[in-house]
Amino acid sequence: MQKIFLKRTIRDLRENLFRYLALFLLIILCMFMVVGIVGAAQSVIGTVNTHAEENHLEDGQFGVFRPLAEQEKGNWKMPAPFWRSISIWICRRMTAPL
Repeated sequence: MQKIFLKRTIRDLRENLFRYLALFLLIILCMFMVVGIVGAAQSVIGTVNTHAEENHLEDGQFGVFRPLAEQEKGNWKMPAPFWRSISIWICRRMTAPL
C-alpha cells in the first residue's frame, strides 16, 4: 500500500510541477510582503516618536472638573498651525504603545 501511495504522489508532483512551483512562489512573495510591511510600520512608528521627542511635542490635551461656561470658552484661541498639531497628535496617539 505504501509503495502505491508513493508512486501516485511522485506522479502527481511530476505532472503538476509548474502548479506547485507557482504556489510555492506565491507563498514566498506574500510572506516577503507581510514582513516588509511590518518592518516599515515599526520604522515609521520609531521615526514619529523620535521626531516628537526631539521637538518636545505635546498633545495639548487637558481636562476640567466642571464644564466650561460660555464666557470661559470664548477666550480660547487656536495656535496658527492648528491642523498640523492635530495631525501630529493623532500620529502620536496611533503609535503610542498600549
